Amino acid sequence: MEKWHDPLGTAVMIVGLAALWFLALGCEKLQTRFFARKPNSNTALALGSPAVPAPFPLAFIVFGFVWLIGAEIATESWYRYHEASLPPPAEWTVKWPEKASGYKPAELPERTRAILKYNSAETASWKTSDGFNWSMYYIRWLPGRVSKFLSGAHYPTVCLPATGLKLVSETGRYECPLGNMEIPFTSYLFEAGTQPVYVFHAIIEDQPANDGEKISYKQVNSEERIESVIHGHRNLGQRVLGITLTGPSSLEEAKATVRNVLAEILSITPKTKSPSQ
Repeated sequence: MEKWHDPLGTAVMIVGLAALWFLALGCEKLQTRFFARKPNSNTALALGSPAVPAPFPLAFIVFGFVWLIGAEIATESWYRYHEASLPPPAEWTVKWPEKASGYKPAELPERTRAILKYNSAETASWKTSDGFNWSMYYIRWLPGRVSKFLSGAHYPTVCLPATGLKLVSETGRYECPLGNMEIPFTSYLFEAGTQPVYVFHAIIEDQPANDGEKISYKQVNSEERIESVIHGHRNLGQRVLGITLTGPSSLEEAKATVRNVLAEILSITPKTKSPSQ
């Protein structure tokens, strides 16, 4: 389905436009044949010298430019006013363990990039020092790249069952402490046959809102989008960490493994105080 989605979509668009064009030509011929009137001399004279439409008034054009520039300045000022008190973002990067046992990098499907519109993404799998099978993807959106709600449209409970995993339960939130930051994972228990699979998925905002707004896994409606604008919230940089872990005998063991592995592969730069602090 993924292979044929784009070619078929393009073909439907081209065929539809061509059919609309031929339909318009047919309507024109029908109008000429059955509804055309014999022009008189005045009409013929008018047809020989078609009237040139008057251009837009200069005042209208000036007003349009002023409106566009004013709207841009007002929008940027509104968001910057609400972001003035936010702490500086935490700087961190992923150091992929290329020397780990069974390390295998991969690429996300092109269709995934078309849907999520991220700036960068990496994924790989390997075995941990405990012998557990670890698979992880890391996705990043730079500030202003897309709507802040797009990252929440990627549901592990929808995407993973499509790969053959069976959802058993959502096992709650796990605030994973790492240095001077916490990664807000939502954890799940899946099954691959009879084998338990622990899944941890987190949306990390570089500069989260002061009022505690959290991005959740859902499709937001127009009212929620308008409310976000009223509160001055926008995408100031987002990241997603998705981890799939097989081998641990319990959720607690899985959490400890996640904490220990991330402590090794995440390089976190301590936050610096903003000038206002």
